[in-house]
Amino acid sequence: MELQSEQPFRFENRYEIVPFSNDFTSWKSFNPALGTLQGKFSIVDDTIMSIYISEDGQYSGVECLSKVSNTQYLCKGFAFNGNQKLSSWAVIMEKA
Repeated sequence: MELQSEQPFRFENRYEIVPFSNDFTSWKSFNPALGTLQGKFSIVDDTIMSIYISEDGQYSGVECLSKVSNTQYLCKGFAFNGNQKLSSWAVIMEKA
């Protein structure tokens, strides 16, 4: 994913996602800044909801991706470092 801003910034994460058996599943990912993350995806109507926590329990967060069109999702989320807010975001993700 690449942010289109004055200084373009690229995120790269590799996800290992267990195939869906119902309307939720688990996943694992490595984030260069946060380490290994483990989480769950759940599909509710037109929205993919995700919760996660780092392996050491230091980082946690939530992200929701709501479908706007076949090429766009509205993504909102937040992340914590322990009991402190690390970041929050609201972006439109668009297929390149």
